[in-house]
Amino acid sequence: MNKQKHTLAPFRSTELSDRFRVVAEYLPDAKNSSLLLTFKISGPMSQLCLPSREAVSGWKEGIWLNSCFSCFVLNQETGQYAEFIFSPSGDWCALSFDAYRRRADTQPTAWKPEIFTFIQAASDKAHMTVKFTLLPQQREKKIFCSGLAAILHLRHHAEPLYWALRHAGEKPDFHHPDSMVLTFR
Repeated sequence: MNKQKHTLAPFRSTELSDRFRVVAEYLPDAKNSSLLLTFKISGPMSQLCLPSREAVSGWKEGIWLNSCFSCFVLNQETGQYAEFIFSPSGDWCALSFDAYRRRADTQPTAWKPEIFTFIQAASDKAHMTVKFTLLPQQREKKIFCSGLAAILHLRHHAEPLYWALRHAGEKPDFHHPDSMVLTFR
């Protein structure tokens, strides 16, 4: 499958969100059950709160409390899905769900992606590339739906900006099945 490029949309278009652009490049590799994602941000980077790259990074709960990027992979047959969350700090989190927002009994804490972060503050651009394999229970399936999202925390603003391929609902909700619109085999 060829690389796909998608512009994420803010949950609400505001004067502040209109200063930024978030693009995701998405390359699934069905043979190796992996995905290569690149999230690109352009805009006034000095207004963003991006976590600094850590010398030691790892699996961490609560990454979404800071600026982060997510990929959701849904099995349409069962309704089970996984959320992969990546931080510019190098931390990550993978969560399994049996159904909408119902976490599975066991979580894949040993799963580890490759994360590469690049920030050019002077040119108001940043990007983060992530390569990861699907979870073992996902590798058995042949067709998936996926959603891509970003949460951007800003300096001097209490509310973050929520970005996604599609927003479904009255509040930002990346877990909603209708927000998982990319299909791959």
